Amino acid sequence: ECVAAAETVGRLLVDLGHEVSVATPPVSGAECKAAVRMVLAAHTANHLDARAAALGRPVRDGEVETITALAAEEGRRLSARDYAAALPAIHRTGRQMARFFDDYDVVVSPTLADPPLPLGAMDMMGDDLDAYLEVMLGHLAFTPVFNLSGCPAASVPLHWAPDRLPVGV
Repeated sequence: ECVAAAETVGRLLVDLGHEVSVATPPVSGAECKAAVRMVLAAHTANHLDARAAALGRPVRDGEVETITALAAEEGRRLSARDYAAALPAIHRTGRQMARFFDDYDVVVSPTLADPPLPLGAMDMMGDDLDAYLEVMLGHLAFTPVFNLSGCPAASVPLHWAPDRLPVGV
C-alpha cells in the first residue's frame, strides 16, 4: 500500500505536467540509523535529566515508558566524543541531499515503510531497546534522512488503504 501510494502520487504529478523519474538519494541508511540512535539516546538522557533537575529529584520508575528510560540510560553512557562521532554522518547526509536536489526538485516517497501498525505493535513498556528501535526505524525508513539533513518535508495522507486507513506520502 505504501509503494502504491507513492506511485499514485507520481502518476498524478505526471498528469499535472510534471516530469517524474525514479531516483534514490545517495545516502547510507545504516549510517543514518546509527546517527539517529546516538542523537535520540543523548537527547533523551538530556531531557530526562533536565526534568529531574526541575523536579528536584530523579525521574521515578513508572513516570516514563520503559523504552524511554532505556534510551536515556544509553544516552548517559555516551561521551561527548561519541556524540561528536555521529555529527559527520549527519553533516554528510545533509551534503548528499543537497547534491541530490541539484538534479531533483522534490522527493515523493511513502511516509512509512509499511501501512500503519496495529495499536500496541510498538510497545513502549517493553524491555528491549534494540528490538524497539529496529521496528521503529524500519517502519520510519524514509523520514530519518530528512530529519538528519534538515531538508523540508511534509507527510500528506493522499492514499487510502483498503482498510480505510490513510497512507501518507
